Amino acid sequence: MEKERYYFGFRFENALKKRIKQYCEHRSLSLNTLVNHAFKSTAKLHDKQRILLNRSSSGFAVRINLRDRVDAMLILEAPTREMVRNFAVCYRKSMAEIIRIALELFLDFQDKHSGKIDDIKHYYNKPQYVISCTVIGLYPAFPPKIPPSPGILENYIHT
Repeated sequence: MEKERYYFGFRFENALKKRIKQYCEHRSLSLNTLVNHAFKSTAKLHDKQRILLNRSSSGFAVRINLRDRVDAMLILEAPTREMVRNFAVCYRKSMAEIIRIALELFLDFQDKHSGKIDDIKHYYNKPQYVISCTVIGLYPAFPPKIPPSPGILENYIHT
């Protein structure tokens, strides 16, 4: 029997707590619902290649006062947890860091009301190299002008 919901504890700074509290009270949402919406919108932006998570970190990771933290407990549904886990493994970050980044991006978009990424403010929107074409050179198994012995070729050719 597979689990349908997972309990997940994570930490964030007080500045993000104030923004979360204000947003949740205004829209009458729970933290679990907010995280679900935030991660889904971030995943959509990631799929459209509008944000990159490889060189970024949340405000929690670079905070000055190490005692500035809030502990929270989430209940993540199985598909959402699996997507967060896949992002974390792919970008070599913790699941909590992925959720913090998603919350920061989502709340910034909601504050702006324009739905666009601010290139100056967001370090998540940096260009990256993309492999567009790959050239493959095929080399023969035997050096040129040196014929193999007749018995070797018969073993490799199956009819």
